Amino acid sequence: MRPQHPFLDLWRLVLEAKTPLSIANGRADLVDDVLLTTTPAGLPYIPATALAGVLRHALREQEGEGTGAAAADDLFGARASQDTGQASRFECSHAHIHDARNRVVSDLLAEVSPDEPILGPLVNQLPVKRQRVRINAHGAAADTGHFERSVVPAGHRFSVELRIWSDSPEVAQRAQAQLQALLSSPALRVGGLTRSGL
Repeated sequence: MRPQHPFLDLWRLVLEAKTPLSIANGRADLVDDVLLTTTPAGLPYIPATALAGVLRHALREQEGEGTGAAAADDLFGARASQDTGQASRFECSHAHIHDARNRVVSDLLAEVSPDEPILGPLVNQLPVKRQRVRINAHGAAADTGHFERSVVPAGHRFSVELRIWSDSPEVAQRAQAQLQALLSSPALRVGGLTRSGL
């Protein structure tokens, strides 16, 4: 409970990947160039920071040049500059993947059977990869520019919980409308290479 923001809106959403999804963990190994963000059990998930960042950016774009930054700072918080700063009124959980029975697998150490038809291949087989080529200044493939990016195939579902704290019903209603517009926007994309089919 936040005494200064007594009104809470809670959203529980199921996200379905309409295209392959790739959220990199920032590391590479001897086999893969771009690795997925995964739980300790090897299950892909969407980090809360990725979702919050995408929604913050989308709100700035939606509200326009003048008021977009202020609207984003109001909902998602502002960095502290000298003595001032504003905490985020928006909270987000990690988006955890669903299994074959459409249940959320939120246990970070959950063991996945190789026979599980949805999650088994993600954990117990080689990852699905999307091959990429670096383009040089002439618009052709660079000599040493081939790399692969691990992806979660389209159709996988993830569950996430979003919370918005407000200090009045009017502020809560405005935040609800903003979030509804963001979530229903066809331009909203999560992950890497969203302009390249992911």
